[in-house]
Amino acid sequence: MGKCGIGVKIGDDMNRQLLHRLGGIFDTHQILASDLYREIYSRDGSYFDIKPEVIVRPDTPQQVQQLLAIASEAGVNVTFRTGGTSLSGQSVNEGIICELRTAWKKSEVRDHGRKIWFEPGLTAHQINMILKKYQTRIGPDPASAIAAMMGGILSNNSSGMQTGTRYNSYHTLSAIEFMLANGHRYNSSVAADRQRFEQEEEWLCQGLLRIREQILKNDEIRNRIIEKYKIKNVTGYSMNAFVDFEHPMDIFAHLLIGGEGTLGFIVSAELNTLPLMPVYSSAMLYFKDATQAAASAALLGESGAVSVEMMDYAALSSLGNRPELPRGTTAMLIDYGAQSPEEMQDMVKRLQPRLKKLDGMVDMEEFTHTVSEREKLWEVRNGIFPCVAGARIPGNAVVLEDVAAPVGKLADLVEGLQQLFRKHGYEGSIFGHARDGNVHPLVTSGMETVTEVNNFSRFMEGMVTLVLSLDGSLKGEHGTGRAVAPFVEREWGTEIYAMMQELKRLADPKGILNKE
Repeated sequence: MGKCGIGVKIGDDMNRQLLHRLGGIFDTHQILASDLYREIYSRDGSYFDIKPEVIVRPDTPQQVQQLLAIASEAGVNVTFRTGGTSLSGQSVNEGIICELRTAWKKSEVRDHGRKIWFEPGLTAHQINMILKKYQTRIGPDPASAIAAMMGGILSNNSSGMQTGTRYNSYHTLSAIEFMLANGHRYNSSVAADRQRFEQEEEWLCQGLLRIREQILKNDEIRNRIIEKYKIKNVTGYSMNAFVDFEHPMDIFAHLLIGGEGTLGFIVSAELNTLPLMPVYSSAMLYFKDATQAAASAALLGESGAVSVEMMDYAALSSLGNRPELPRGTTAMLIDYGAQSPEEMQDMVKRLQPRLKKLDGMVDMEEFTHTVSEREKLWEVRNGIFPCVAGARIPGNAVVLEDVAAPVGKLADLVEGLQQLFRKHGYEGSIFGHARDGNVHPLVTSGMETVTEVNNFSRFMEGMVTLVLSLDGSLKGEHGTGRAVAPFVEREWGTEIYAMMQELKRLADPKGILNKE
């Protein structure tokens, strides 16, 4: 979304022709073109408001092929949308919204739960419930798992609280079936498809190998790509695919992860799963302020915590049901897994003396002993976004950004964000995945006046400068979207950005896939 180019605005005559063509293929209930539906689908979880011409709900890959053919002939954008939970504006656009939420719900557990195949219309929560009896789960674990669907999770390379960089969609991908803008369909796990991909998409494959050669011949670029993916990073395309893989099919399959629907349509995918630990226990640590809490993140991660979730004073205060705390107090919710209750007891016994010596810690709640106690703590974490957003002035926009830095620099990132809040007059909040140096600064702002918009623009500029000065990434897990598209070149540099633009031209030469 917004990675390259400008889309086409549809005129009234073209719109009538488009609807006529669609009506020849799709049933009436699959085409939503009223003003009401167009208004509903002009929004997702972000602050953008962009009205499409029509929403289409295909049921089969064949119908998607026909839809892409119509769009190609008319020069109209097609934007794929599943749960519509995007916080960065990836699932709103002009042209056609291709919605996959109402169908596309098949799945199959494979290899005794060590793999799962699925279509894009299932949520992460539904997938994990299917896997529960096998005592496994998928790697991506976004806080919105109950609503976020797998099509969007793959397309954004979403991660979450436990995922880090090792277990995201990119690194747990086993196979993917996809459709290019030209309607050609391939499965990365089928030998015949791999061969056919090289033959039928020769121009694309040669282009992929050409970009790979450029990268491997330039040590500076190659090393920059490697370093960028040592922390959470979904800004732009997954350029690590050119370093990690040799075959054009494997390169392209992994470029689709995080590609935001701009390179092709994900028909289905198969992920390798992770084992569930038999026992988990969590505890809440309280620090004097957010900067000191952030400074503890590296040590907490090194202690073996599977999750370290940061919640600053503003985030905690929004919840309402928490005890009153001194201003500035920041919590770290830590979570550990073990193979048995006895192992967990031993772990907690070893951990507590170390935790109590952390600089700036003022209080520590007891580790949980039951599943229900642990669930109550995690309800606190998962309730932050709706509570903070719900407390805003009616009409104000909720802006939740998604930045990351090396965990050793997290305290500098948090301190810098707080300074930006004060400078621009925002009652901002910071929470997120501290173990991985990935936090979500949240502000609520009016966007009605030029002054308000300009103030927000200056805040974003300041945040970009801060993050890049710390060798960070502007997007850790939510996808680039419209929100950060203007800054991709600044993060990656001119040469790598040019490679991304070339990649888009290779995969979608007519520019019809999710292009603004």
